[in-house]
Amino acid sequence: MISVGEEILEKDYNQSRQQDKLVKALHIDDNESFLELSKSYIEKISNGKIKVEQLQNPTRAKDILKSEEYDIIISDYQMPKINGIELLQEIRRAGINTPFIIMTGKGREEVAIQALNIGADYYLKKGSDAKSQFTELIHIIYKITHLKNIENALFASETRFRELVEKTNDGLIIQNQKGIFTYVNRKFCDILGYTKDELLGKEAINFMIDNSKETFLEKMKKNKQQSSEPYELSWRKKDSQIIYTLISSETLKDKNNGFSGSFNIITDITQRKLNEQALIQSEELYRNLVEISPDAIVVSDLKGRILFANKQIASLYGEEDIDEFIG
Repeated sequence: MISVGEEILEKDYNQSRQQDKLVKALHIDDNESFLELSKSYIEKISNGKIKVEQLQNPTRAKDILKSEEYDIIISDYQMPKINGIELLQEIRRAGINTPFIIMTGKGREEVAIQALNIGADYYLKKGSDAKSQFTELIHIIYKITHLKNIENALFASETRFRELVEKTNDGLIIQNQKGIFTYVNRKFCDILGYTKDELLGKEAINFMIDNSKETFLEKMKKNKQQSSEPYELSWRKKDSQIIYTLISSETLKDKNNGFSGSFNIITDITQRKLNEQALIQSEELYRNLVEISPDAIVVSDLKGRILFANKQIASLYGEEDIDEFIG
């Protein structure tokens, strides 16, 4: 019959196999016989998935950990010169954050509390049943290293995502239900010319020019129900320059499906707007010059149809309505 402990161990072992990674453990204990027993049981029960290296002298641990990388540390509590808690403190001060399990032959609750308070990942009492004890220890090792692998993967994923967000060519902002900035990326800071500290915690509306504030409030109201279509907003930079942007907004909901704010992509369209304005001004200037010209001016297509004519052409033919010539 398979015990509950063995079922858990088998599940942990299968999980470890899926990771396809050998767990490297450093076991620190001044008792050589216990180290040998531990190594034998752990490596045998784990089918070689956990490799145990032994250390009898705990004062050498810090130097070894600086040169060798381990997935987990197992340490006795009561040892000469330095105990397990003091060793953990020394290791953490050295910037080594390898998961740490403390084992002891004494079931002192205050030692367990102190160990966990200073950063131990687990506290395990030594027992007389070697197989049960090391089966439990292997389960703890698998559990801690699996969680650590997940944590490392999440950290790497978050780091890649953060780099992507910070390096994108668009501004990205998150604002809460009151329209207050809770996140701004580097590009958005560049667009407005402010630092993150100058923007976070501030109301977005305070950085907009007057004719955009009403639009913003209307969109905020609509966003409480659903994400809105892209729209334009104009902002005032720190140096007072006006910036034109296109906003793509996505509504954010809380756990109760209530409106909690919005995630916004900010595209700087200032140059496009300036080009459009320049084109309009140029067209108006051209039209004015054509209209006041003393010469008759006509624009026609390849088939001879008149597309445009100034007032002088009407005078030339004795007509009053210029529309008579168009088309």
